[in-house]
Amino acid sequence: MNQETNNRKDDMKLLLLKQPYLITMARHDFNVHESRVFLKVIECLQPRMIHDKAPHEISEDDLGNLEVKIPVKEIIKSSNYDEIRTALKKLTKKEIVVEERDENGNIVSELFTNLLMAGGLKHRTSFCELLIHKKVVPHLIGLNNNYTRFSAKPAFDCSSPNTMKLYLMCSHFRDIKQIDVRLESFKNWLRIEKKYSRIFDIRKRVIDPAIKELKKKADVWFEISKNIKEGRKVVGWKFNIYNKDKVSKKLPASEISNFEAIEKRMIDSFHLSAKQAKKVAKSVEKQALNKTLHAIQLQKINGKIQNLGGYTRKVLNEKFNLNI
Repeated sequence: MNQETNNRKDDMKLLLLKQPYLITMARHDFNVHESRVFLKVIECLQPRMIHDKAPHEISEDDLGNLEVKIPVKEIIKSSNYDEIRTALKKLTKKEIVVEERDENGNIVSELFTNLLMAGGLKHRTSFCELLIHKKVVPHLIGLNNNYTRFSAKPAFDCSSPNTMKLYLMCSHFRDIKQIDVRLESFKNWLRIEKKYSRIFDIRKRVIDPAIKELKKKADVWFEISKNIKEGRKVVGWKFNIYNKDKVSKKLPASEISNFEAIEKRMIDSFHLSAKQAKKVAKSVEKQALNKTLHAIQLQKINGKIQNLGGYTRKVLNEKFNLNI
């Protein structure tokens, strides 16, 4: 193993990436090689990420179609190009579904597309050249109120695409102790509706292997706390999220809070008073606040909250030691 490879591995261990939450929850059935290409695209787009803007607020015409170049050795370990060649071909054909939702969980827009318009291999330079359509680009770079921060190496090293997606989900909710996962939504997200009809098979083939692998390799993982039932029927699970990394990372200058936008969101969508919203915005770090509000939003969508304002105040008081 040469020094360049060692340096690259060390860089990967330290690399933190960001991607929109709607990309974390996008529906596709990419295999592991295709998923790694997708991750490399996200890595290449880090300098282009736009904070505090949703995809529909970004002009696709200003950006145009986007070309991304990735060294082949960063995607596959072997010198056999067949795997990467096949992955690029399939990424020009396989569908990815991206949904943009409002604060109440209602779908604002849907995008049905392929990740790549074209993918090519340059054998002399050992580079992949990827072309992404301008309609896809805003969905890949628009970091509005909710986005996912994750470590590059454990994501890239996942042995299956389902484990990779579950790692990204855990990374998004790393500050939340527990989340509800509905069976039908889960199957739809992973595109396993036709593959596994029995809940036993989903546990055995998808969930249990992911738990085992992530506990061993990743900085965040999950375990099933208990089943969610309707009568005697299991309709989902409660996932406990565990986080090895307890060190608080300072946000870069580009992510400094836009206090007015955060206050307006809490007033309009979570029924806090202006005074309460101002106190929360000044007291709580932006990313932790947005993740907490998102978890509250999911509870509301699942019909578990009757008094949204009261519930929001209770959660914020308990989680951040406030008095609002």
